Amino acid sequence: MRRNLSVFPGTLEPQHGKEVLEKARISTKWISRGTPSPHLIIPKAGANWGIGWQLDMAAEISRQMGGDPPRQDYRAIAMPEWYTIAPATPGPGLSQARADAVNALTEATLDLIAYGNAALISLDRYGGAAAAGSLTWSAQQASAVIYYRGKVGQAMLDAADALDDFAQVLENEEGSPLIITVAEVQAYQDRLRTQGWTAEEVQTAYEFGLTDAQIEALRQDILAQDPVQLAGDLLQKLREAAQALREAGATLVAEQNYASPAGLRNSDTSAASNNLVQVHRTQAPIRIGNPATVTDTIRLETRPLGLPLDWSVSVSPASVTLGPGEAITATVTIVPGGPTAQGTVPRVAVEGFNSSDELIGGVVVDVMAPSQGNFDGQLYLFLPLVQRP
Repeated sequence: MRRNLSVFPGTLEPQHGKEVLEKARISTKWISRGTPSPHLIIPKAGANWGIGWQLDMAAEISRQMGGDPPRQDYRAIAMPEWYTIAPATPGPGLSQARADAVNALTEATLDLIAYGNAALISLDRYGGAAAAGSLTWSAQQASAVIYYRGKVGQAMLDAADALDDFAQVLENEEGSPLIITVAEVQAYQDRLRTQGWTAEEVQTAYEFGLTDAQIEALRQDILAQDPVQLAGDLLQKLREAAQALREAGATLVAEQNYASPAGLRNSDTSAASNNLVQVHRTQAPIRIGNPATVTDTIRLETRPLGLPLDWSVSVSPASVTLGPGEAITATVTIVPGGPTAQGTVPRVAVEGFNSSDELIGGVVVDVMAPSQGNFDGQLYLFLPLVQRP
């Protein structure tokens, strides 16, 4: 443990982006957990639950946007894949207005899921390219992440509008408020506990590609929820979720890491190009151990190695008392200032000193600042040029 060189991809998402995504996740999760309403959103319980699952998948995507586990298949570009869901059709108990609202919401959430999954895969591959030290593929995957995050943001805005329209149709047809009582939630949980999912609900889950294990995990999650928290006014919750999605979508659409990144709706394509990229706070885990044969206190100090002057570094814990051979995980936090040069690898050393102020080892953490690549959401096949005689 005296030396461990680690490379981490520069974070492409500001802290406030994580906060609004988490707010959207919490708001949409209520809908996917709190659907036992006597005022069924649509007559078919399976389709009603399917909308909840769409929003639940969207919530999970929001949660994972902040992570960056590396993947080794970083030499491929992810493409979005859409689920095929049969549209709602008007009939007994389902008006044309409600069917249209359901279909608009389904279309928006399926876009969110498709682009969100592509963004997550690209984020994982960006981490893999950074760990491998590949500037070329780090640039390509970073640009794909930014492109798809912009698409996710637009899908969130569309889903917010669809949720508002959906709520208005429900209010027009059912009145206001539409209260889900604690007793109704408990009855819903009791049904799931004793009878499980209906055949129609299971079929809906299969349409979304869920496995039996995932279906059971969702059932257990619903059973673990507090009925008091799930109860409330359905219309109010729908509109709160719409507002949270709108805030998150606006944040994603407005993100700009490069001068004029591809794929963002509001980017200024006329802006002059430059060689700068904006990365955000990176946290890197490191292992700290006591190589001595006696208990000792290890003090950690950071030393910049070519780090931009406006970047700051901290390590937590700053000191720790460990027994012989004992080890813990500490966290290095690197907070960039303004934009830095594309394609560079800012570096910081974390050094450990014992109680006698002797250097006992160190760790070097590199942060990959990606270059801007060109990605427009399309795959291209480049064939060799062959000249005919």
